[in-house]
Amino acid sequence: MQTRLFPWPPPSIVRAPAAGVILVAALIIGCEKSDRLRTYPVNGTVTFPNGSPIGLSSIIFESHEHPLAATGVVEEDGTFALGTYEEDDGAVAGKHIVTIMPMPSEDFDPDANRRVPPPIDPSYMHPDRSGLEFEVTEEGPNHFEIQVKKRR
Repeated sequence: MQTRLFPWPPPSIVRAPAAGVILVAALIIGCEKSDRLRTYPVNGTVTFPNGSPIGLSSIIFESHEHPLAATGVVEEDGTFALGTYEEDDGAVAGKHIVTIMPMPSEDFDPDANRRVPPPIDPSYMHPDRSGLEFEVTEEGPNHFEIQVKKRR
């Protein structure tokens, strides 16, 4: 039997999966609620200028100061509540850029041979173009009445 100069697989590769499992477990255990930034309740409505709701959509508040985003669902009636770590736990204090992503339509436009496009102006679907910025405060209330334009 011949002795190898370079054992294959190298011992470091064999130990890598175990180290990865230990690292993930440490991260999970270390991410206790005490490590989290405090959040504040945030809710509101998203409507068109005529007051009608925009329909089912996702809404995202991205923090300027922290690498966190609070998300929620805009319901059929236009109402929403945000969650960062858990559903409806709110958002961190500070300024946030807001984007709105309508749920894909099930309706089909046979003339255009495609699904009906989202009802809101596409700019609201991009954080750098939405023009929506709101500040979540510790004092509250953090209730936001958001108006968006219809697609042209």
